[in-house]
Amino acid sequence: MTLAWKEGFEWALPNSSRFSGLYTLFQLMVAVTSGDQRSALFRYLISLRAPEAHPVLNALQLLLDFSVHVDSEPLARTAFLKALHRLSGGSELYPTILEHPTVPVARANLIQGAVGSFGQVYMGSYEGKAVALKVAHRNKVLKTFYKEVVTWSNLSHDNVLPFYGVFSDQEQHFVMVSPFMAKGNVRQYLQSHFPRVSGPRLLLIADIGSGLEYLHRMGIIHGDLKGDNILVSDNGSACLADFGISTVSTDANKHLRLTHLSTAQSGTIAYQAPEILACEDMRTRLPLSDKSDVYSFACVCYEIMSMRVPFQAFSTSAIVLAVSRRKRPEKPAPTDVAVINLGLNTRLWDLIERCWQQEPERRPTVKDVRQDPIFDGLSDERPTPYASGELTAAQVRQNKIVVNLRAKPDDGFGLSFSSTDD
Repeated sequence: MTLAWKEGFEWALPNSSRFSGLYTLFQLMVAVTSGDQRSALFRYLISLRAPEAHPVLNALQLLLDFSVHVDSEPLARTAFLKALHRLSGGSELYPTILEHPTVPVARANLIQGAVGSFGQVYMGSYEGKAVALKVAHRNKVLKTFYKEVVTWSNLSHDNVLPFYGVFSDQEQHFVMVSPFMAKGNVRQYLQSHFPRVSGPRLLLIADIGSGLEYLHRMGIIHGDLKGDNILVSDNGSACLADFGISTVSTDANKHLRLTHLSTAQSGTIAYQAPEILACEDMRTRLPLSDKSDVYSFACVCYEIMSMRVPFQAFSTSAIVLAVSRRKRPEKPAPTDVAVINLGLNTRLWDLIERCWQQEPERRPTVKDVRQDPIFDGLSDERPTPYASGELTAAQVRQNKIVVNLRAKPDDGFGLSFSSTDD
């Protein structure tokens, strides 16, 4: 049985399989978009484990990549992404369509200062282009790794770091592949190119707001926004990175256990909202929300405009205590270089203060922030991002002539589809 897609592909399944390709897709569409997570069908699909889970993971990913309905309906897209998160985390697998050819990882090519939420980052080369390789050992934080793969691979925005794919090597490592950003993170970029002048600081803040608004529109909470996790592309645009603790905001289980942050450096703690830091019990789930991201956004704005990490001289415990007492980084004096040279004016400081208010409900949304008059008439003469014609990860997957998602013959069911242009 086949189904011709608008994109020019058709689904097919071997006759020996338990489900037809069309029927499996129909089952997925009904189960995920019905909104009834208690249905027997939904619970069955989410409970699958290897090897049966793989073709369902692939089908969910392909529906996210190709389905006109899913692409045009944000709520449907969020529902599919949530289902993909749950099945991936439960089965400890990821869609095989996301696999990338192996790239050698040279330990000597460690990128200094680039430490992800669960591993180190190295520079490599693939097809003549420099790439970044985020490495995690298979026996460590696997669910965090799978969550980042699923989240990151389904994001496509000028202000989000592109995802190329994932592979495993012979040393029991999982590796995620992305473009290598030679300009470094936003703090490194400003220190190297604009240490004593305002330069593109406000543009970079606008970029970060744009990327964050996109995430929230997609139902994604970043959860770890800080200068180290914001890279600068070749054209000078800010790109959000490191989605290791990001979560789908509509998930009933949308919180993150504090243990995921317990080993983090104080640099991460310094950007966390009061409601996050108030969770003293290590078994407590953190109330991640779009408003906690807005608090972190304010801290990043402070970092960009002052070139200082929030609470730079404080210990972790001192940061937690200070924030609980409504303390915030002090406003630089009128004679400070941040005010005189870097462009930190009263209007921008007022915006920062609105965003890092103690009560989450009093903070603006990112959409409100982006509509602030401070960004009106902002001149942007930077080249268009990806003017070279670089494709997003989803576009690369869509442009494959043949995609084979067939499970092993004894798996029970599988999926495959190929171009109809043959």
